[in-house]
Amino acid sequence: MTPAAQQRRYLYRHSVTRTPEKPRPSRSSGRHRAAVAVAPASILLVDDHPPNLMALEAILEPLGERLVRASSGTEAVAIAQREDFAIILLDLQMPQLDGLETAALLKKLERCQGVPIIIVTANEPSRDTVAKGYARGAVDFLYKPLDPDVLRSKVGVFVDLYKQRAGADETRHVPSTSTTSMRAVEESSGLSSTLGS
Repeated sequence: MTPAAQQRRYLYRHSVTRTPEKPRPSRSSGRHRAAVAVAPASILLVDDHPPNLMALEAILEPLGERLVRASSGTEAVAIAQREDFAIILLDLQMPQLDGLETAALLKKLERCQGVPIIIVTANEPSRDTVAKGYARGAVDFLYKPLDPDVLRSKVGVFVDLYKQRAGADETRHVPSTSTTSMRAVEESSGLSSTLGS
């Protein structure tokens, strides 16, 4: 048995006995959250089988993020041209454009350059397929049946990173409250003209 198959078996056995994970609190500090309200992140789910999309939604719904469906690689690329995503979950085996071809097209889009892609597959891919996946922007491969806890944890980490980056971008454009307050005090008391600011 290959190491990947052993890992899947272990994860499957342990997912049956574990209770579902509750949504994790954000890892960002309370001070940061108060200064910048971060909207729910968008997660793109790509699979040509509607039951698989429903299963992904059911697993990821507790995260409280916006879940966007695409039923083909072509549809995923069209959606990704219009919208930013924190992470993309992409089925490997799809008609017309498979997961690897879709990943390559997504990574050509400027807005998808830094978006992590997790490829989901029912069959263990060959080493060549895995290498091609990583070369085309995949950060991980997950095997069906999916372990809900593992999937939520992995997606949650990438969503947290996305929100931290988004929050950092926002705070760069917003003057800090203490600086704004100090300027107001200086101006109202006439200190700014005396201090030469």
